[in-house]
Amino acid sequence: MVKFQFRIGKAFLDYPWHPITIPKKHYKRLEQEELSVNSVSINSPFGATNGSIFYGQAGYGAYYQIKMDGGFTHDPMNEFKLGQIITVEMERVGNLLSITLAFQ
Repeated sequence: MVKFQFRIGKAFLDYPWHPITIPKKHYKRLEQEELSVNSVSINSPFGATNGSIFYGQAGYGAYYQIKMDGGFTHDPMNEFKLGQIITVEMERVGNLLSITLAFQ
């Protein structure tokens, strides 16, 4: 399991895929537990959606990011407010990866 805190920022609210960059200190565990997958279930206090774990390269190096399927008329992730701090919990259950976004 990977668990970390995340502050809702402008990018999360502005982009329909609501990116959450995973802190670098969790990369080894992500790889060991094979948590970097193309299809994930994401649950929040406002509803559920699907998404993926994206691996990319930037000027500062490699990164992992949670990206949600977005662009829906009622996107439950739009209910979060700028500056809120949430806990992100990633856990593999059998062949499925579940991500929970919860208030502290």
